[in-house]
Amino acid sequence: MKKKLKEQYEIDGSVPKKEPPHVDDIFSVLDGLDKQKVTNYVIKQVLKHKVQMLTFWKQGLIYKVALPYKWWEKYFLVAKKKKDTFDDGYDLRSEFRLHQTVYESIDHPRVKVPELFGYQELPNREQYIVMEFVPGQTLYTLLLNKVTRKNKPERPMAQNDREADTNIVRIFGVEKARNMLWKIEVGPYIYQNTRGMKLFTKQQADIMKKDIREFLSQMHEKWIYHRDLWGSLRNIMICPDGKIYIIDFWKAIKKEGVTDEKEVYGHDQYYSDEEILDIIDAYTEED
Repeated sequence: MKKKLKEQYEIDGSVPKKEPPHVDDIFSVLDGLDKQKVTNYVIKQVLKHKVQMLTFWKQGLIYKVALPYKWWEKYFLVAKKKKDTFDDGYDLRSEFRLHQTVYESIDHPRVKVPELFGYQELPNREQYIVMEFVPGQTLYTLLLNKVTRKNKPERPMAQNDREADTNIVRIFGVEKARNMLWKIEVGPYIYQNTRGMKLFTKQQADIMKKDIREFLSQMHEKWIYHRDLWGSLRNIMICPDGKIYIIDFWKAIKKEGVTDEKEVYGHDQYYSDEEILDIIDAYTEED
C-alpha cells in the first residue's frame, strides 16, 4: 500500500477515494473521524518531526501539523509540554478541560476558541493537546510586523510569532531583541519602540472591544478566568474573516462564587482579563 494511503488508513480505518471530495466546508471532511484517532496520528507526526514549529512558550512548544493530501487543506495545532520536577503544579490536562468547557459552553458569533481534538500524555511525561489550526495573526505578530516595517521595510512580514521573533533578532541582534521582546510581552504599551504604533482604527477597535467584552462576560459567568490576556499578546488572534480567537489557557482557572477579583487574580500575580481592552486602546488610532 502506498505510504499516503497507509497513513490515511491509520486514521480512520478506510482507504480514501482517489479524487478529492467536493465539499464547501473543509471541516466536513473530518466529520466521520474519531477525534482520538486523529489526535494519535497528529502526535505521531510530531514525534517523527514531520511538523513545522510555530513558536515556543514558557511551558513548551507549539507545532503545526498537516494531514495527508493537500486537497484537504486541514491542519492542526499541537501544544507540547514536558512535566518536570520544577513545575509539577502545571498540568496540560487541566488546561485542556478548561479550554473544552469554554468551547462547548460559549457561543459568540465573532469571538471563539479553537476546537479541541484530544489530549495525550506519554510515558516520558510529555503532554500534548491537539486542536484545530486557526489561520490568522496574533496581536504579537501584528505589532512586531509594525516594528519590522519601520526599521526594515524590505523584509517579508511575518505570518506567525516565530517568524516575527526571527525578524526582530535579525534587525536588532540577539541581546537587544531579547530585551525588546521581553518588554513587549510584559507591558506592550510602555515600550518606546511600540508606544506610538497603531494597529486599529477607532471603528475597528470599538467593534473588537465590544465583542471581547461580551465573550469575557460569558466566560466569567461560567466562573472561568483566562488571566493571561494582558500579559501576552500571543493569546489574541485576528483571523482574515474578522473573527477573534482567544487561545492558550495555561494560566486559566475555574473558581466559583467569586465576589472579589483578588480571589482570581491575586494582588499582582495576574491582571484582569478586561485589561486587554486597554491594550487595544493603546494601539488604536485617535480620531
